[in-house]
Amino acid sequence: MTNLLHSEAEMPVALNQPLSVLTRRPPRSEAYTNGSSSSNGVGDYRSNGHSRILENRESPSRNPWQPFLIGVAGGTASGKTSVCHKIMCKLGQDCLPHPERRVVTISSDSFYRVLTEDERQRARLGEFNFDHPDALDFQLILDTMNALLDSQVARIPVYDFVTHTRLPNEYIHVYPADVILFEGILVFYFPELRNLFKLKLFVDMDADTRLARRVIRDLKERGRELNSTIHQYTLFVKPAFEEFCQPTKKYADVIIPRGAENDVAINLIVQHIKEHLLPMASENGSPRRSMQDDSNQPLTNGVHKMGENGLNGHDEAERLTNGLARAERSTNGRYA
Repeated sequence: MTNLLHSEAEMPVALNQPLSVLTRRPPRSEAYTNGSSSSNGVGDYRSNGHSRILENRESPSRNPWQPFLIGVAGGTASGKTSVCHKIMCKLGQDCLPHPERRVVTISSDSFYRVLTEDERQRARLGEFNFDHPDALDFQLILDTMNALLDSQVARIPVYDFVTHTRLPNEYIHVYPADVILFEGILVFYFPELRNLFKLKLFVDMDADTRLARRVIRDLKERGRELNSTIHQYTLFVKPAFEEFCQPTKKYADVIIPRGAENDVAINLIVQHIKEHLLPMASENGSPRRSMQDDSNQPLTNGVHKMGENGLNGHDEAERLTNGLARAERSTNGRYA
C-alpha cells in the first residue's frame, strides 16, 4: 500500500492502512475502584492499591471487542498530551466522569522502569538518560496494552518525577474503552507495540519551541534547576530524539505540524475517527449510549472496516490529504 508521507513543511499525512472493526463493547460494570481522579490526563481512577479491581469485563455471553488503539508520538514537549486532550474534548469525553469515558489517554511516562539506587542518584544529578528506550519498562507497556485489548482492566504504576521512583501501593486503574490514545516519545520505537496501533500520529514541533517548553515544564512541574535541565537536554534529550524518536516519524499515518495549535489537522483527524464509528446493536435490544462531539452531534461507538465502502488505504490517504489542502487554501496558506 502506498505510503503518502509528507515532509515537515507539508500537510499532515492521512491513513495508509485499513482500520479494524471495533466490535460491540460490553456494558460497564458498577465495580469501579474508589479513589481520586487522575491528575496526569489518564482517563481512569487512582486508588491506593487496596480497592477492588475488576480483572475482566467479558462474559461468555458477550461478543468479544477490542478498543481502537491510537499511538501518538513526537519529541519531548512537542504537544502530544495537548493533542490527546484536544481530541478527547472534540469527542465530548473530557467533561464526563472517568468511569463513563469511551476515550482514554495513557502516557508512556507512567512506565519508566524501577531504577537502582545508583541510577536514582544519577537521575538526581541529571546524569540518567530517561529518553533512551532502556529507561522504559517495555514489557509492562506491552502487557498493559494487551490487557486492554483483551477487555481487562489495566493497573498502571504512578511515577514520581521528583523522586524518580514509582509511588508505593498507588496505581492508575484504566478500564477498557472504545478508543485508547497512548502517547510518548518512543511509542513507535518498539515494533511489537507499534504493530498494535490502528492509527499512528506524529506530533511535529520545531526544536526551539520544544526546548523552551521542556525548560518551563521541568522547572515548574518536576523541581529541576535550569542548568540541570539544559545539561540533560544537551547530553541526553536531543541526541536521543535524533537517534530513537525522529526516525520513527516514517511510521506515522498522520503528521501534525505545530501540534495542538493545528486545529485544521486535529479536526480532520477527529472527523476521520467519527466517520468510521457506527451504531452497534446492543445486547437485549437496548440502545447503546453514544459519544457526543463538541457540537453535540451523536458519535456512536464502532469502526467501519475500510474497504466496505469501496475505499482502500491509498484512497483514504488522498481524500484526507486533499481535505487538508482545501483547508489550508481557505486559511490563506496557514493552519487555523
